[in-house]
Amino acid sequence: MYVNKENISISASEIQNIIQGKLFGNSNKKVSSLSSFDSQKENSLSFFTGNSKKTIEEAISNQTCSILLINDVLEEIKPKDNYCVISCKNAHRGFLTLINLFYDEVKPIKGISEKSEIGQNVKIGENLSLGAFSIIGDNSEIGNNVTICPNVTIYPNCKIGNNVTIHAGAVIREYTELGDNIVIQNGAIIGADGFGYVPDPQMGLRPVPQIGNVKLDSFVDIGANACIDRAAVSTTHVGYSTKIDNLVQVGHNCTIGKFSILCGLTGVAGSTQIGNQVTLAGGVGVADHVKIVDGVRVAGRSIVDRSIEEKGDYMGHPLSAPIRYKRIQNIINNFPETIKELKK
Repeated sequence: MYVNKENISISASEIQNIIQGKLFGNSNKKVSSLSSFDSQKENSLSFFTGNSKKTIEEAISNQTCSILLINDVLEEIKPKDNYCVISCKNAHRGFLTLINLFYDEVKPIKGISEKSEIGQNVKIGENLSLGAFSIIGDNSEIGNNVTICPNVTIYPNCKIGNNVTIHAGAVIREYTELGDNIVIQNGAIIGADGFGYVPDPQMGLRPVPQIGNVKLDSFVDIGANACIDRAAVSTTHVGYSTKIDNLVQVGHNCTIGKFSILCGLTGVAGSTQIGNQVTLAGGVGVADHVKIVDGVRVAGRSIVDRSIEEKGDYMGHPLSAPIRYKRIQNIINNFPETIKELKK
């Protein structure tokens, strides 16, 4: 959680020194806040991520914030009177570097609430913050500098690393293992029973006991209301620094590599293997027992119903390379006119 610092006034020359950029315009110009490029404000710092000379020149001509960060593309820059432009290698990263000058990151709670509950044989590290009506189950281990917001339930036998933040309403099921520097957003459920049933003459469908667990490596982020199911046997595993967006479903026994991104509303069926640096855009559906190799990017709303064995970009259903898929769609869209031409 971030809180505005009060009475902030930072000059353009100070910002230039911090991000090691090139300054054009009024070096004494000061800012007291941050703003997005689409909602620029006077006395604020904003940034523009375009890379073409034309778009950057247009951004400078439309500048209404006091200081604008841009990518280092133009040799000569003429900002508006009394305004300032700073160019640097990466404007977005430069902007992120400066956020802590304007905002303080604070824990939403401090200390251990009297309304919380800690089970038996729980090992607790230093500086635990535990919110009201949160529960830590028996035999769990909690690392240092962990923040557990109100109404969080941690089942027994869990292991939570250092510098972990679990936001209100999240549930961490039994035997889940969380590495260091993990963030679990509101309402996420880590380790719920996987969706496993077998036909049964008497019951119709008999549930298969889900006796595995979930393991999240360090620096994983889990979005709000995302669900990662425990394995039927063994472990559902999410690799180092992978980011999972809101409302994503990861089925039982899945493995996801390092530095991958699963965007909102993506669904991954059970026993799927996803490699490193894979991007699944919003609403992608992945069938069970498929394998996706490293470096694959799948466009939004696509269906992965077979293994992807070569690095590259894919889209659509049936899944194809973008150029091929667009050609197929073009043929389909023009099919009536094509038939008319053939009949002549």
